[in-house]
Amino acid sequence: MHHLRRSGDRHRYRSYRGQTLVEFALILPMLLVLLLGIADFGRVFATGISVEASARNAAEVAAQEYLRNPPAPFTDPDTPAPTPGDNDYYSRLHTLAAQTACDELRSQPNSGYDPGTRTCAGIVVQVCVHDSADPLCSAEPSGFASPASMPECTSAAVPPVPTQEAESPELRYVQVRICYRFTTLFNLQNIDLPFGWGLSLGNVYLQRDRTFTVANY
Repeated sequence: MHHLRRSGDRHRYRSYRGQTLVEFALILPMLLVLLLGIADFGRVFATGISVEASARNAAEVAAQEYLRNPPAPFTDPDTPAPTPGDNDYYSRLHTLAAQTACDELRSQPNSGYDPGTRTCAGIVVQVCVHDSADPLCSAEPSGFASPASMPECTSAAVPPVPTQEAESPELRYVQVRICYRFTTLFNLQNIDLPFGWGLSLGNVYLQRDRTFTVANY
């Protein structure tokens, strides 16, 4: 009788251990998803701050350059300045802003940074000088990704065409929009998990829009 009781205890122990292993096997994928999600959330948050800061700094640099060398008629009549709507003038401002943003994001994995030209083939940068004279608000600087190359950025990365709100010198400002493709630690797409859970990790498109007012002294 004692032998049978010990045999039954062993059987129950094996059954309990097997049940525990099955439960652990079911829970483990969800724990891994949770851990990966926490890690990637921190990375996404930090990268989003960097993208936001680079957009603001780029707008500030372009606004300061605009103030230092404004186009006519926002300048002293005796100081040579580009005419309103001059493509070359605004193209330089756009490129300056885009290069500033690219310099700050050069360490990001998908930036495609070229130190020689200070361009980023993997980042969408859109610049618009809101002074009712910038003809290039819908064009991206050369050497940077175009919105069409990242459909996820197309609608949000292109600044609006300047409106009549910017006609007054007091309302002039520079707008910079950036779209960056962030890739999670593990590129897992459409993984099926127990209990109907799903997992879709891969690319997250971070889009930030910042403006900087042109000082009016």
